[in-house]
Amino acid sequence: MVEIDTHKLAVAVAAALPHKADLRRALQGIGSAARHEWIKVAKRELNTTAQDYIRGIQDIETDGMRVTISLVGVLPNMVEQGMSAFDMRQTLLGPGSNAKTAKDGSRYNTVPFRHGTPGTGGRNVGRPMPRAIHNVAKALEPTMSRPGGLKAGPGGHTVAYGERIHPGMPMGRAAKKIMERREQPHHTASIYAGMIKQLKVYGPVKKGEGQHSYHTFRRISSRVTSGWQHPGISARLIHRKVQKYIARVQGQMIKAATRP
Repeated sequence: MVEIDTHKLAVAVAAALPHKADLRRALQGIGSAARHEWIKVAKRELNTTAQDYIRGIQDIETDGMRVTISLVGVLPNMVEQGMSAFDMRQTLLGPGSNAKTAKDGSRYNTVPFRHGTPGTGGRNVGRPMPRAIHNVAKALEPTMSRPGGLKAGPGGHTVAYGERIHPGMPMGRAAKKIMERREQPHHTASIYAGMIKQLKVYGPVKKGEGQHSYHTFRRISSRVTSGWQHPGISARLIHRKVQKYIARVQGQMIKAATRP
């Protein structure tokens, strides 16, 4: 867990403030500014991890002369503090995961990958797919989640499965070339093989309406020991930038808090 702590600042400025109420007001203002700046920098510097990271930035907490802002969650702290290369089976199949156990005792999990559309820039929705693949994907019969007019199945969930991209379906030459290649040596097929167009609707189904997203799914199993090696994550250390920002503006904020 990463924290931004204003305790040292509070001790330094307390003597200069005539009333405790001024100190509390100054610290609240500084804490709010720090959290706002943290979110702003995260939005500017992060892409696919931005939403999860920002959800990890907690509201400010006040305890006497101490105001803290915490960053919680495994992924946000991996992004913030960095992580060396690791076997993804440790997290996707280990304790606390939603992995299932097969009859032979092995563990397995289905991992979803979201793909952005051309022009999305990869922010929050995954790396953009090539335009040739998008032309194929957007023509797919959609997989509908909770479509209106269909009765809900077990657990209240409803899915009507549509088409998936496969090499044998009609597509242009550029798309075929992409489907034949492997993006990384450890890939066994194109990363776009099996892609679905998921359609979420919020009422009666109307053709062409609803929210579309594009996904592929891959199986990870403890029976297979190759692949699924994460290269590691470089530490972003965004909280240090926030601390420098606060050091730069805190004097003005204290003056504003004590102004009659």
